[in-house]
Amino acid sequence: MTLSGPDKVAEYCINQLFKKNSVIMVNPVSWLVMKILPIWIKLPLMTNAIKREIEA
Repeated sequence: MTLSGPDKVAEYCINQLFKKNSVIMVNPVSWLVMKILPIWIKLPLMTNAIKREIEA
């Protein structure tokens, strides 16, 4: 799913929201990295990503 168009990504995200998943990762590589990393590394990464989204 790394090269999916916006329609496919939106459909996937909406389906995941109906499943009540708390985190939606469209990119499987990102999902794998986030599963493997310890929380003390994950937390700053997620915080920075959220800050970038808010500023955009």
